[in-house]
Amino acid sequence: MAKNKHFFLSRYGFITIIAGFLVWLTFFDKRKFVDFSKDKTEGKWELLIQNSKLNTENAQNRKKIADLQQEIKLFKTDTSYIEEYARETYKMSKGNEDVFLFNE
Repeated sequence: MAKNKHFFLSRYGFITIIAGFLVWLTFFDKRKFVDFSKDKTEGKWELLIQNSKLNTENAQNRKKIADLQQEIKLFKTDTSYIEEYARETYKMSKGNEDVFLFNE
């Protein structure tokens, strides 16, 4: 019987490669083939809390966007709003007016 020159092509070589692959998956891979951790829910609570915070922040940002869109619409259509905004924000006045600032 002729001896096989290539170990990895033989039956035992193939079995060795499969066994090595399974050992790698079981112990060393990030996506564990078998999960040995005692607490299976250790990361779930942190993710749920983070998800809740992000949903709250998302809702706040949606409200801000809606408010800003409304303000943009007022700037485009309402000249009295533009005048009011300029007077309050930039302390602007007409040529014959005096501006009095009061501390509240």
